[in-house]
Amino acid sequence: MTDQHSESPSSHSGPDWDALARYVSGESSAEEAAEIGRFLEENPRDREVLDGLLRFLEPAPSRAVPADEVERALVEARRRRDAAGVLPMRPSRRQRRVATRFVSGMPWVSVAAGLTVLFAGALVWKRAADRTDRPVSTAEMTYRTGAGAADSVRLPDGSRVVLAPQSELIVAANYGETAREVQLRGVAYFDVTHDDARPFAVHSGNATIRDVGTIFTVRSDSGGSLRVAVQEGAVLVHRAGTPQDQGVLLHEGDLATMAPGEPVVARRGVVDADDVAWTTGRLVFRDAPMGDVASELRRWYGVELQAADSSIAARHLTAEFRGEPLDQVISELTLALDAGVERRGDTLVVRSRGGKR
Repeated sequence: MTDQHSESPSSHSGPDWDALARYVSGESSAEEAAEIGRFLEENPRDREVLDGLLRFLEPAPSRAVPADEVERALVEARRRRDAAGVLPMRPSRRQRRVATRFVSGMPWVSVAAGLTVLFAGALVWKRAADRTDRPVSTAEMTYRTGAGAADSVRLPDGSRVVLAPQSELIVAANYGETAREVQLRGVAYFDVTHDDARPFAVHSGNATIRDVGTIFTVRSDSGGSLRVAVQEGAVLVHRAGTPQDQGVLLHEGDLATMAPGEPVVARRGVVDADDVAWTTGRLVFRDAPMGDVASELRRWYGVELQAADSSIAARHLTAEFRGEPLDQVISELTLALDAGVERRGDTLVVRSRGGKR
């Protein structure tokens, strides 16, 4: 994937999150460790941040590292980096670019913004793994993304989760001990390492999605609607609180939706590349209702889309965006909807041409 951060003297590429986690946990190959070492030698400000955190996170081998300890270390790390004149740790909405924080192509300059979960997770899981043959998360971990910023999480069993903007993933305490349970609010892509002995389950809204060895996406909204798309393998979807045998089994290419108070509805063989386009920085709308469009623009651009009249609210949009600036998105919406779009701060008001105000 492509790093779309604007260039600056400090905007240099460097190790990705997985490489850093291995380096911190002492699991890098000799070649990888040497490469990271060379990078740090050439970038002393980054070495200062990393060394400071490593010194802070050096407890007794038997003690897991709480996330709040990492957060305290980051306060000082952020202060030093900000004073050094680098890009902000947590860019403002105006400075963000769509799809800038995926696991591949993640800019090193943003390392401090994600160190809370990265180092706490890596060290807790590593030290727990030292005491058992099964990787276990000893404390509940929470991962959140803001508007316009996606991120990737590697779970202790090797499963990967990519969180879309404005999403939250909670990894249960003792994840991996007898089961693997996570909670999702928002949108995520799951690439799950299958393990019959320790079932993997996603709890989202009023549903539970159980892995049968697969790659899938889950999309839930604040209204309680759910959408599950299977790219590979199979998953079982059932309403929370109901027996698993009342669920719906989905296979590769299948899509399940569930509205509040309604049963799970499956459509077979309809999932395609558009369903995971967001993981590569593309927003794809195919005859999408305005409610879905509004939800995605809020997630990716931090703006609210409002229909000024019923004719606009009933329209559907077919369009594709690849991280364009918001002004360009507004222009394309104007053409695609044959409508007027008025921007009022973080609100976009869409009205029919010649429609009433």
